Amino acid sequence: DGLSVTYTYPERVTLSPDEGTLILALDAFQLDAEEFNRAVPRVDQTAFLMAKFTNTTPEPMLPGTTSLYRDGKFVGRGLVGMIPAGAEETLAFGPLEGLRLEYTLLNNDTGDRGIISRADVREQALEFSVENLTGEVEVVETLFALPFSEQEDLVVTARARPKADALDFEQRRNVGQWLLELKPGEKRTVRVDVEMTWPQGQQLNWQP
Repeated sequence: DGLSVTYTYPERVTLSPDEGTLILALDAFQLDAEEFNRAVPRVDQTAFLMAKFTNTTPEPMLPGTTSLYRDGKFVGRGLVGMIPAGAEETLAFGPLEGLRLEYTLLNNDTGDRGIISRADVREQALEFSVENLTGEVEVVETLFALPFSEQEDLVVTARARPKADALDFEQRRNVGQWLLELKPGEKRTVRVDVEMTWPQGQQLNWQP
């Protein structure tokens, strides 16, 4: 039925009939973590504080509910899956209100073009931006999924300005990663132009 774990508690425990339930702390340990800011402008209005760490203990971390604290203050609870020994995990520690995000769809036109050979075309222009309202320089890992084609008849061209620092983020096809360094009060904007063409007479069913 899945993983079976046995833990031998190091000392005797007394449980009275009035208590009913007793919560036991199994262990406590500290792991080194890398903190960074992550932004997904298409779905969020702020960036989030993230922490990436490796389970350097010789045992797996069991799945369950996790209480999250930032600067000693409780920020919420989340569900964490199994983290095997030696595995890497990334957790979110709440929104960063000083790093504001914006996503704007500038145009989304559909028409046809061509002189001899005609083809349907869809042109889309959009922008996303990150603004630093804090008093410190911030580096924000910004993620955005660029469209791509999985059919021979559909040709998709996506141009981003500035270009992404990396593509296929964490093996996710065509997910761009921008590492934006922003001074206090600075706002950085990325423009994306997308063109899709397909043979006339065929219909495009597309959902971003």
